[in-house]
Amino acid sequence: MDASLYRDNRNLNSITFGDLIDRYTEEIGAIRPFGKNTAAVARSLTAALGRAPLSSFNAERLDAYGDQRRAGGAGGVTVGTELSYIGAS
Repeated sequence: MDASLYRDNRNLNSITFGDLIDRYTEEIGAIRPFGKNTAAVARSLTAALGRAPLSSFNAERLDAYGDQRRAGGAGGVTVGTELSYIGAS
């Protein structure tokens, strides 16, 4: 999505992170199909954060997500990769 061209008049309370991943998958995945890792990260993020409204995303929420993933056995590199995908969405 080109941030300078994209306009969505909906309130961020009505858009979930899952909606954003779905749109990214439709638009970017159509141009360049995802590899196994990207698809797996998208599924994992959707499962963990998909229902959260975009208005709820802040540093504390992302820290809590990272803590949860590390507590579940994910390493720092994995968590960093997942967070980098969020930043690229």
